[in-house]
Amino acid sequence: MPDNTGPAAQDHRITLIPTFVAKPGSIQDLENALNDLQAASRRDPGCVVYDVLGDLSDPARFFLYERWEDDETLEDHNRRSHVTDFLALADPLLAEPMVVHRLRSIG
Repeated sequence: MPDNTGPAAQDHRITLIPTFVAKPGSIQDLENALNDLQAASRRDPGCVVYDVLGDLSDPARFFLYERWEDDETLEDHNRRSHVTDFLALADPLLAEPMVVHRLRSIG
């Protein structure tokens, strides 16, 4: 039977890993937009970690590693103009839809 009383059970922080794949010719534009998003998002209340990562084997693929204090701070972040503006800007730069992995700590 799982132990639901350990440290992971008490951790309400939210971890997200969104992935983005740039269209040919849009790699630098997407990278610049992601870097701007990173700078603004790191100032949001409840942000624990917000890093933009590039795939070493595919220069068109980018990842965000986000950690938020809780659902409330993540929802607040997602309503902010720097996020909604980024999504509108990024959409035409993407070769495929953004995928967001929502994760929980298990250890």
